[in-house]
Amino acid sequence: MDVSTLENSIWKGKDIERELFELGLNWKNQDNIQTVLVSAPSLKGAAGFLSLGLMCRDLINPNKNNKAEHFKELITNAEEYIHKCRNCKFPCKPNIAECGRVNKALNELKHIDESRVYEIESTSNIGDESSICVSYKNKPTQKTPFPNVNKRHIQQNYSDKWHYKGQSPLSCSSDDSLNINAYNLFINEEIHIDNLKLSYSGLVYIGANQKATEQVLDSIIFNINEFKEPISKLLTLKSTGISRVEYISALTAKGLDKHIKPNTAVFEDLYSFKLVDHKTFMNSHKFLVISAEESDQKLDNLYDYYSTNRQWFKINEELTEIENSQFTSKYLSVLVMDEA
Repeated sequence: MDVSTLENSIWKGKDIERELFELGLNWKNQDNIQTVLVSAPSLKGAAGFLSLGLMCRDLINPNKNNKAEHFKELITNAEEYIHKCRNCKFPCKPNIAECGRVNKALNELKHIDESRVYEIESTSNIGDESSICVSYKNKPTQKTPFPNVNKRHIQQNYSDKWHYKGQSPLSCSSDDSLNINAYNLFINEEIHIDNLKLSYSGLVYIGANQKATEQVLDSIIFNINEFKEPISKLLTLKSTGISRVEYISALTAKGLDKHIKPNTAVFEDLYSFKLVDHKTFMNSHKFLVISAEESDQKLDNLYDYYSTNRQWFKINEELTEIENSQFTSKYLSVLVMDEA
């Protein structure tokens, strides 16, 4: 997937950015979990270019969306809310409650064709069929002076348009889908068309300051012919529709209780990598972007971390050599480690 031959290349004058993008675009996850340390110059939005490459890689794969797991995610959260969070004496304090969660389970759902908000009542199982009972209250009127409770049941075959309030919906209409012409500028392979209107939570971007991250990525504009978009929009980090890259705060761990665990995680910097609980990402392929201007102390701490846990990590010398041979910039390098 060589993007450097595109006519009127959007990477003109951005050789390092292009190589970070291509690292993600061409990366093939191995059967074993790996951590990839990416050493880059102090470059604005370095993790964003790498993430865009990984996202474009996933757009090609028909299996990289949440459709297969969507209902399971809905009902898992509902049961967690009913059994752990609804009557909890220590809401949002999982360390005290010892419930095994990171955040409070959500209890409000929306249907993409409606504005009202439904609350979880219960779940049920009849044979192999599971359902979530949700309800909303009609406000009293002159004709109906008492509040009226309306209930609906969400079943797997009718769940695609439901999502938890505050989370991205599974799908959007064709009119609101991602612009295929924009992404075709970056890749030569055929994009799986359904992925342009389906969310995917298998790729996450982890940073310590979401506002600062958004400001940086908003300022990086791709401009060619009639196409002009900030990388933040391409990554769907601020999307009100579907999400193909989910932002996770290393400070608050928001989003880490989602049923669908990330297949790939990109850490914006050493600080973000240090803050998170790595048990959460033990089954995720990890990319850690390390600035060449990081302090010696932080690099020593990273070395100590891997030295202390060296029984769990082994340098993949062959893959490290192959990946580094792809770079033309002397300022980029990677170290690939296999996890036990």
